[in-house]
Amino acid sequence: MTQIKRITTCAGIVRGALIALMLLAWLSSQQAFADATISFSGTLISAPNCIINTNNAVDVDFGDDLITRRVDGVNYKKAIEYTLDCSSVASNGMKIAITGTTATFGTGLIKTDKAGLGLQIYRGSEKVSNGVSMNFTYPDSPVLYAVPVAQDASTLTAGIFTGTASMVISYQ
Repeated sequence: MTQIKRITTCAGIVRGALIALMLLAWLSSQQAFADATISFSGTLISAPNCIINTNNAVDVDFGDDLITRRVDGVNYKKAIEYTLDCSSVASNGMKIAITGTTATFGTGLIKTDKAGLGLQIYRGSEKVSNGVSMNFTYPDSPVLYAVPVAQDASTLTAGIFTGTASMVISYQ
């Protein structure tokens, strides 16, 4: 009797496994109702190769007649005149940034060697903080300006001042 019970139990296990296998085969055949091929394509281009100001320094000369008490972040605004020559067909997605040592006062000003004097960069009439990238589409280079800014409650001393920054063109 024990042997008959074992044979019946084994037959039940085999039958159950066979049913599960047939069910799995049926389910896998029912999963795909449709299929399609996806094709991907595109064109790779080189990042633009740009030359700023024919590889010469960009000089902004404020002159030698700035009156210390009139340096207020508005007076003495000067254009940052530069040229940009990019040899790639890619023109969208361009960025420009002017980055220098940050002044210890104000927000986003570039430091000069004169205590209490910084430089504010503008794109047109909009202030641009030191190091912030600006989007543009080549060949329409952004019109940029620099304006000297005195520290609040600071008495500027007369004399020569200098400041430096890097102009970086990048492609996103």
